[in-house]
Amino acid sequence: MSIQWALTEFTSGTGIEVSTTNGKAFPHFIKVCVDKELAEVSLKNIEKLNLFATNSLDFVVSADTFHTFSDPESVILEYLRVIKDYGYLSIIIKKTEANSTLKALKRYVIWHKVEINGMLLIVIRKGVSRDAAPTKVTSKTAIVVRYGAFGDQAQASSVYAGLKKQGYHVTLVTQMPGAVVIKHDPNIDKQIVLEVNQVPNQALGDFFKYLETICDKFVNLCESVEGTFLAMEPRPTFGWSQAARHMVMNGNYVEFQHALAGVPHVPQIKFYSTSEEDNWQRRNVQSTVRL
Repeated sequence: MSIQWALTEFTSGTGIEVSTTNGKAFPHFIKVCVDKELAEVSLKNIEKLNLFATNSLDFVVSADTFHTFSDPESVILEYLRVIKDYGYLSIIIKKTEANSTLKALKRYVIWHKVEINGMLLIVIRKGVSRDAAPTKVTSKTAIVVRYGAFGDQAQASSVYAGLKKQGYHVTLVTQMPGAVVIKHDPNIDKQIVLEVNQVPNQALGDFFKYLETICDKFVNLCESVEGTFLAMEPRPTFGWSQAARHMVMNGNYVEFQHALAGVPHVPQIKFYSTSEEDNWQRRNVQSTVRL
């Protein structure tokens, strides 16, 4: 299992990967290194990010380089300089070479730390206090993947409520614009909002396999409606007769998603609005009545 999948949560937006090897973890990373043939941005010294403005990046990934730095503390400060507030610095390093790096990180809040196949991923988040650091989850965990837009999330909200009723700590992996609809859903304990195509389609299988290994229950709702009940071109079902479509596809979307998640079909579709949204709605209703 590659440690690159553990990076996804911390690498949305615009950022760089500082490394000395060929290639990069994900296509949207900007590759930074000394070797001009390997780099998209070439620097004479990767301990200084002089070409990048202060507070300009959402993330910085350092891949297997920190063990080479004579003064890792100063490099951490420099890398944090270019990261926006609440952005992430992710350091990947061999466990056997991590002592000096871990020592340099003692003054910082470790936002996330994981070991996979002898490699450590250590993540710090710029501008957060120790009180804001994530607490360890002690209950059973469920990870649900549901991309899509507003209607997709509205339907899936019933599944999140069902999982919460079963006692799961629920993490949702999703994308915009659908993430807006469930932003304040109390049945979701954690949201990981990825950019569109942040994980390329051809790599989703490996990404989902990784997610399965870090939770007690994995639920993949991607295309639970699109690939099952909707006949979309160029899929073979697009050419089916109307009778065949009704025979196979005439099902209840929400009921099927409950079945995939292994929760009883007790529909609980709900949009959880904020007080500001409620006030906006009341003002607009009153304006309409006056008209």
